[in-house]
Amino acid sequence: MGKTISMCGNRCDLCLLYKGNVGRTSLKNINRGFSMYHGFTVKSNDIGCAGCKVQGKQCREDCPIRKCCASRKYDSCAYCPELFCDLLKSDIQAVQNALNGAYNISREDYDAFFKPYEVVKNLNNIKKDIGR
Repeated sequence: MGKTISMCGNRCDLCLLYKGNVGRTSLKNINRGFSMYHGFTVKSNDIGCAGCKVQGKQCREDCPIRKCCASRKYDSCAYCPELFCDLLKSDIQAVQNALNGAYNISREDYDAFFKPYEVVKNLNNIKKDIGR
């Protein structure tokens, strides 16, 4: 499976909630990591997200970033002249705060619960690819 990057820069293909990763790990392990590092849990019906660029199940139905990109007809925030606006900064900060509080995190946990959400890195790579 190739990279699937959301409008905000999340790597859907690495996210445990993404439809392509269903069954990769147990709901118990997903909730262990999300609870420990991000302060929330998910229900089984939250798993199986199609990603925000296609029709189907969404993990964050009310995502303001998705709504903003869609209203401006951008494929992702990387196309926006206001990249790293307040909407995006709040998501980036939430992940950074979780990472700052995660001591002695295992490589496995980093890959599962942080790597999918390296938004700044992913959006900067897209910007570079599109020549912005």
